[in-house]
Amino acid sequence: MAQFPRKITDDPYGAAILIRRLVMEQGVLYWRRYLTAFVFMGIAAGATAGSAYILGQVINQAYIDKNVLGIAALSGVVVLLLFIKGVATYGHTVILNKIHQAVSKH
Repeated sequence: MAQFPRKITDDPYGAAILIRRLVMEQGVLYWRRYLTAFVFMGIAAGATAGSAYILGQVINQAYIDKNVLGIAALSGVVVLLLFIKGVATYGHTVILNKIHQAVSKH
């Protein structure tokens, strides 16, 4: 009968060991790029949350306050936030793709 490892780190060929090795070998070389990508991811997440919140305010302006200028202004803010999200998503995708290509060459 096969003996299975007790912990995820017990398997010398498992995913945890592979991930640890990749982080130790490649993470040190590309830490600035990873940090920049994570900052872009944070910006994209913040823009997503902000646009969801502002969109709720747009709905309130439309149905509760019946304020056309408020709807237009807040809709413009939503468009701006979604543009920022798109730029940040593009940025982190390009950075991570470049890291992937550099790691794949090794």
